[in-house]
Amino acid sequence: DNISVTENKVEAWVIEIEYNEKNIEDIKNLLLKSGYKLVINKSKMIYTIGPFADISHAKEESNKLNKVLGIDNKISSFVF
Repeated sequence: DNISVTENKVEAWVIEIEYNEKNIEDIKNLLLKSGYKLVINKSKMIYTIGPFADISHAKEESNKLNKVLGIDNKISSFVF
Protein backbone atom coordinates (compact mmCIF):
# COMPACT_ATOMS: atom_id res chain seq x y z
CA ASP A 1 0.00 0.00 0.00
CA ASN A 2 2.87 2.40 0.63
CA ILE A 3 4.33 2.27 -2.84
CA SER A 4 5.68 5.46 -4.31
CA VAL A 5 6.90 5.77 -7.84
CA THR A 6 9.39 8.39 -8.85
CA GLU A 7 10.16 8.96 -12.46
CA ASN A 8 13.68 10.05 -13.28
CA LYS A 9 14.46 10.96 -16.84
CA VAL A 10 17.93 11.63 -18.13
CA GLU A 11 18.73 13.45 -21.35
CA ALA A 12 21.74 12.34 -23.36
CA TRP A 13 23.18 13.21 -26.75
CA VAL A 14 24.64 11.21 -29.62
CA ILE A 15 26.49 12.24 -32.74
CA GLU A 16 24.97 10.90 -35.96
CA ILE A 17 26.98 10.46 -39.14
CA GLU A 18 25.15 9.57 -42.33
CA TYR A 19 26.79 7.24 -44.81
CA ASN A 20 25.96 5.67 -48.14
CA GLU A 21 27.05 2.55 -49.95
CA LYS A 22 29.99 4.36 -51.55
CA ASN A 23 31.57 5.80 -48.40
CA ILE A 24 30.57 3.32 -45.68
CA GLU A 25 33.99 1.70 -45.34
CA ASP A 26 35.94 4.97 -45.65
CA ILE A 27 33.99 6.65 -42.85
CA LYS A 28 34.07 3.53 -40.67
CA ASN A 29 37.83 3.10 -41.02
CA LEU A 30 38.55 6.80 -40.44
CA LEU A 31 36.48 6.86 -37.25
CA LEU A 32 37.88 3.60 -35.89
CA LYS A 33 41.47 4.69 -36.57
CA SER A 34 40.72 7.92 -34.70
CA GLY A 35 39.67 5.95 -31.62
CA TYR A 36 35.88 6.25 -31.83
CA LYS A 37 33.54 3.39 -30.92
CA LEU A 38 30.67 3.19 -33.36
CA VAL A 39 27.13 1.90 -33.31
CA ILE A 40 25.66 1.28 -36.73
CA ASN A 41 22.01 1.70 -37.65
CA LYS A 42 21.69 0.00 -41.01
CA SER A 43 18.04 0.90 -41.57
CA LYS A 44 18.72 4.65 -41.18
CA MET A 45 22.24 4.36 -42.68
CA ILE A 46 23.93 6.22 -39.83
CA TYR A 47 26.80 5.65 -37.46
CA THR A 48 26.33 6.95 -33.95
CA ILE A 49 28.95 7.97 -31.43
CA GLY A 50 28.06 8.39 -27.79
CA PRO A 51 26.01 8.78 -25.70
CA PHE A 52 27.30 11.95 -24.10
CA ALA A 53 25.88 13.11 -20.76
CA ASP A 54 26.85 16.72 -21.42
CA ILE A 55 25.84 18.67 -24.54
CA SER A 56 29.10 20.61 -24.48
CA HIS A 57 31.09 17.39 -24.77
CA ALA A 58 28.95 16.27 -27.71
CA LYS A 59 29.46 19.65 -29.41
CA GLU A 60 33.22 19.47 -28.86
CA GLU A 61 33.43 16.01 -30.44
CA SER A 62 31.14 17.07 -33.26
CA ASN A 63 33.38 20.05 -34.05
CA LYS A 64 36.45 17.80 -33.96
CA LEU A 65 34.87 15.38 -36.41
CA ASN A 66 33.98 18.20 -38.73
CA LYS A 67 37.15 20.30 -38.58
CA VAL A 68 39.86 17.66 -38.11
CA LEU A 69 38.42 14.67 -39.97
CA GLY A 70 36.12 16.51 -42.39
CA ILE A 71 33.11 14.41 -41.46
CA ASP A 72 29.68 16.05 -41.52
CA ASN A 73 27.51 15.11 -38.57
CA LYS A 74 24.65 16.21 -36.37
CA ILE A 75 23.85 15.97 -32.68
CA SER A 76 20.61 14.36 -31.52
CA SER A 77 19.21 14.05 -28.04
CA PHE A 78 17.15 11.33 -26.42
CA VAL A 79 15.60 10.80 -23.01
CA PHE A 80 15.76 7.58 -21.05
